[in-house]
Amino acid sequence: MNVLKGLALGAAALLFVVGSPASAQNLGRMLGDTVERAVTGEIRSRVDREARRITRCAMGDSRCRREAERRGDEVVVDDEPTQAMGTQGDHRLITPYAGSRLREREDVGYASYPRIVGFQRGDIALETVEGELTRLTYDNPAGRSPLEIVRNYQRALEDQGFRTDWECGSRAACGSTARHGGGRGWNGVNGMNLGVGSSVHYLTGRLTQGDAQTFVSIGATPQQTRVHIVEATRMQTGQVSVDATALAGELDRTGRVTLEGVYFDTGQDTLRPESDAALHQVGLLMRDQPGLRLTVEGHTDSTGSAEVNRTLSQRRADRVRDAIVTRYGVAAERLGAIGYGSSRPVADNGTEQGRALNRRVELVRQ
Repeated sequence: MNVLKGLALGAAALLFVVGSPASAQNLGRMLGDTVERAVTGEIRSRVDREARRITRCAMGDSRCRREAERRGDEVVVDDEPTQAMGTQGDHRLITPYAGSRLREREDVGYASYPRIVGFQRGDIALETVEGELTRLTYDNPAGRSPLEIVRNYQRALEDQGFRTDWECGSRAACGSTARHGGGRGWNGVNGMNLGVGSSVHYLTGRLTQGDAQTFVSIGATPQQTRVHIVEATRMQTGQVSVDATALAGELDRTGRVTLEGVYFDTGQDTLRPESDAALHQVGLLMRDQPGLRLTVEGHTDSTGSAEVNRTLSQRRADRVRDAIVTRYGVAAERLGAIGYGSSRPVADNGTEQGRALNRRVELVRQ
């Protein structure tokens, strides 16, 4: 209506200035057409505003948001979380960045999670972990860089014993829009959606507390921060049931056995402490069968180049052999070591589960 008032005042002023009746008549018709168009435009605008649908979703109700966006509705998020949707606020391990706002919490339950742990030669490196999965999405306060935000989360976690496994600081370095497997970017791999902007920061690592291990991945853009938390099972913290009798039985039946419960730092040949239980059982096996001779075989998945994988698998096989010889007094000539890299897969490297099975250490009777 303000538009109409302005037009009316303008018309009165112009009619006052125009002298001849004919000119005034022509001008009047022109102003009348203008006013009619303005009225029609304003009515249409108001109809559009009234017709636009608005859907209110509880904070954390991701299904409500997806369905509303699919319909083209405007989404209004209620500030109060809804307990019925499984939203419980911030995770107990996470200290949110000051001024950020929790947009969404998704409690997935027990799940297999492909953790992004590197980017080499145009491909994403993944490590599959299992456990209780929680995904958090925060809206960032204005004027903060992704690096600043991620560093704050990292320092808060380090106070609890967190250790970073891999970190990257740009879209190019992270490969966050690179296509993996069936053409999926990060969002398609595990839901870590960092968009297509160049300003991103990401890190992933692990937090060990007693016999529990938690994997945390944090990705930030200038607008949002995503935090993925996997609280692993006891099996993934090194509590694997491996015993010398079972190893001996499998070697007698097939001549080889996969040594479960052996863990290395990502992309390294450093044996993790969680491997001690499995190595101890191999030491007992060699002690109980003094005539047994074995070869330790190292295997990887197909991520990365063949030569890098072969070298890494050889180093890992060497570390296992050296640990058994050194810790349990086994004669070095009774144990060999060889790395095959990705050349001898036992499962499909096209799936996360298959790659996890291909990353293994085997004992083979000589």
